[in-house]
Amino acid sequence: MRGIVVGFLVHSVALLLLGGCTNNRVTNSPIPSRYAVAAYASESAPVEEIAIKEIHMVTKYHGWAIALDGVFRTLDGGVSWSSAAPPGVKKVNGSSADWFFLDSTTAWLLVDEERAGESRGVLFTTIDGGKHWSRYEVPFASASLFIAGYGKRTMGWALKRYGPALGSEPVDLYRMKGDGAWILVHRGECPSDPGAGRDRLPFGGIKKSVGFMPDGKTGWTIVEHRAPDRLGFYMTTDGGKTWRVPDLPIPLHLEGSIIEVGQVNHGILPVIFHLAGGESRYGDFAAVFFVTEDNGASWRAASILRAKGCKPLIAVADAADWWVQADSLSESSMYATHDAGATWAEMNGVRRALQVQFVTPADGWALSEDNGRSVLLRTTDGGNNWLRVPVKRKTIWPQ
Repeated sequence: MRGIVVGFLVHSVALLLLGGCTNNRVTNSPIPSRYAVAAYASESAPVEEIAIKEIHMVTKYHGWAIALDGVFRTLDGGVSWSSAAPPGVKKVNGSSADWFFLDSTTAWLLVDEERAGESRGVLFTTIDGGKHWSRYEVPFASASLFIAGYGKRTMGWALKRYGPALGSEPVDLYRMKGDGAWILVHRGECPSDPGAGRDRLPFGGIKKSVGFMPDGKTGWTIVEHRAPDRLGFYMTTDGGKTWRVPDLPIPLHLEGSIIEVGQVNHGILPVIFHLAGGESRYGDFAAVFFVTEDNGASWRAASILRAKGCKPLIAVADAADWWVQADSLSESSMYATHDAGATWAEMNGVRRALQVQFVTPADGWALSEDNGRSVLLRTTDGGNNWLRVPVKRKTIWPQ
């Protein structure tokens, strides 16, 4: 759910890695209470902390955030935030709403409005950083959005969700037309006909996201299956009309794992294997990075990172620079590669991390939790050191 199109479209731990590995452990240092780059506006400007739920940076300075009380935008690397929500939208309900940030000024926000006891979907879009929003009624109140911009051409898809039940849910796929209207492209399996048709998105599993490549024909849907050896990755080559599970070369020694599929970015598909039995000679999980050079027609396993920990987070900046963040009960570690997985370095992790994102090999952000409050941190050296960002709300941006 939620995303940024970048280029290609679209938690102690022991490291055991196939291939070479360098260890660049950096001793943790205290996190400063102030972030050094906070010199963008008058100190007399009114400020107030905001509770960030998700952050989506587009450049090292510009980005967006979803907070408990709306949508915000930053122009200074996350130090100061300005409210950028559509008129009348004061809160974003994460259970039904969705959002997509295309670049530093263009965004979409889906909300579920109730009128006379009826629920209807309303899609807001802005092209000027949230100063003005256009409003459209759409045939879905809950969906995963994916918007792609290629030059003057903008394409959009919405994976309509009907709500999960016992680990399953039906979905429909809509495509955005040039006039802002949405047309039905694909209807997934329903409870009354599970398994009917081999080319349909399955009823089983929780649908997490949808995405497409620049040709508008090749796309993917990520599905969460809570059973061993179930690969929740479906692809289409005809714009979403038909779907199939691609042939991924999964290593044999990872059989029996719960498989968690990440987002395709720059032709990279990260897949987490939660290893059967937990503690094993390979660790608690294995992160396998699959790479395609032919728009998803074929995939190869470029790198395998095995480590201990639980629920790792993946960040991909480009085709060569990737990060894996993992927490254990006592420590946190992060691993980084800058040569497409040929070698990995261990560095300081972010405790209780909720999200990790990099926009360049050096510039990254992490969202973590401390006593129930969200904490934003930033690195400018690829994750070796992290500084806490004093997130503040600013009412007026400097001109």
